[in-house]
Amino acid sequence: MRLKMEGRLEGIEKGVKKVAFSMMQENIPDEVILKVTKLTQKELNYLKSLKEFELDLEIV
Repeated sequence: MRLKMEGRLEGIEKGVKKVAFSMMQENIPDEVILKVTKLTQKELNYLKSLKEFELDLEIV
């Protein structure tokens, strides 16, 4: 049961990061992305580095 819950949480986290990544591609301001996704600035900066190097979120 615990592993199942951890898997679900990982899936939710990945989904949130995908949403944030899509929002960045639409040039939505960081403040809005942080507020909507509840990501930390550090997490958002990481996603920005992926975007900068044109990496796909799926492969990282």
